[in-house]
Amino acid sequence: MCGRAACTLAPDHIRKALGVRGQWKDQDKYKQSGNVAPSAWQPIVVQHNDVREIHTMQWGLVPSWTKDIASCNRAINARSETVQEKPSFRALIARKRCVIVIDG
Repeated sequence: MCGRAACTLAPDHIRKALGVRGQWKDQDKYKQSGNVAPSAWQPIVVQHNDVREIHTMQWGLVPSWTKDIASCNRAINARSETVQEKPSFRALIARKRCVIVIDG
């Protein structure tokens, strides 16, 4: 993924297209945009048991060992060839997955 993306989808369209019946946490933070930058609030879909939920989260990975989140340089992408080897991503790729809602 590059340093910019787009998510111009309406919340109702996202829910319907992805079969989300559960809650949308922090929906008010999501703003449709054709120019989404790192650290922007974006919808993600997670599944717990058989229920899909949408959460609005900031784009960028904060490593678990970070002491000061505000001054942290967030990773915004990873190489697929080495994602399972890098300490920042290794545990996440094994057990914490989500769908990031982006349309361009």
